[in-house]
Amino acid sequence: MEVKIEVLEGGIKPQYKRPGDACMDCYAHIEKPVWLFRWGKTKKIPLGFKLDIPEGYEAETRSRSGNSLNDLKVDFGCIDQTFTGELNAILWTRKLFYKVNPGERVCQLKILPTTVVQGNEEKVTKETVRGSNGFGSSGKN
Repeated sequence: MEVKIEVLEGGIKPQYKRPGDACMDCYAHIEKPVWLFRWGKTKKIPLGFKLDIPEGYEAETRSRSGNSLNDLKVDFGCIDQTFTGELNAILWTRKLFYKVNPGERVCQLKILPTTVVQGNEEKVTKETVRGSNGFGSSGKN
């Protein structure tokens, strides 16, 4: 599938690092380092490009496995096909502090088909063993 990518001045085009990779790596489009702090808020980090996402698709920002291991986390982001601005990643850390450097690979991007559903306003009659038991009700293992 072809997708138009507009790389902004100073930005780096998202790219698959190896054949067979599921997601493209994205880079921090910042002029100077940004510090994240464990007890601080999330930070919006620009990625230096825009997408023309085809109708029927969406893009998702996700954590990179290696970054997650080193406690740089990305809050999942869903980018609709109607969004045409610069993409951003929402970053946070569990470390006391983490320095995000200009040009650092900060997240992954995946483009996926969307599913549009029609919700019929009706009583839910399906019965299961889990029923309405919520978070954690299916056990730990």
